[in-house]
Amino acid sequence: MKKEELEKLRKKLIKKRDKIKKFLERAERGAREWGESGERIFHHHISDTATDEELKELAFMSATRLREELAMIEEAISRIKDGTYGICLKCSKKIPLERLRAIPYARYCIKCQREIEERI
Repeated sequence: MKKEELEKLRKKLIKKRDKIKKFLERAERGAREWGESGERIFHHHISDTATDEELKELAFMSATRLREELAMIEEAISRIKDGTYGICLKCSKKIPLERLRAIPYARYCIKCQREIEERI
């Protein structure tokens, strides 16, 4: 992979990492509005309780997914530093540049990713 292309992908990863970190920080600050009982501090109507619980669960699931994505991004940045970026972790073949452009934190080539997904 050319240095220019690698640098573009590195910058894309850093930008995505920073965006996720900012979002998670805002989400954590926003979580403070929930009381210890799990209810919003400023409830206006009892019917809001179910909606609040659903929103809380959705926010938790989204934050979990984003933390997983953040970990993969950090791992990809580390692989760039150690020179192993773009190499499939399963078969050790090069991951196609088109795949890395679409998913810059991809760990596996498409063939190996499919095999992994089929086992799940």
